[in-house]
Amino acid sequence: MIKPMTEENISLADFLKLDLRAGEIVDASSLSWSEKLLALTVDFGALGIKSVLSGIRSWYKPEELIGIQAVFIPPRAGCSPLGLHR
Repeated sequence: MIKPMTEENISLADFLKLDLRAGEIVDASSLSWSEKLLALTVDFGALGIKSVLSGIRSWYKPEELIGIQAVFIPPRAGCSPLGLHR
């Protein structure tokens, strides 16, 4: 069960350190080895296109996400989520 956000979970100072970016989902696919994760290819504009994993498979089909803009914490340069390469 997910706990609601409280000051005990994260401080405002820590929240402000997060690199939140808007991006457009250009591709999405299910992962055969996971019941919860979707592999997303996200266009972050000036940051380029990055691979992101999201635990939303229970609520969305991959084809429903194409073209949607959302807020992400983009992966750091040189990092690939769980070895995922696109």
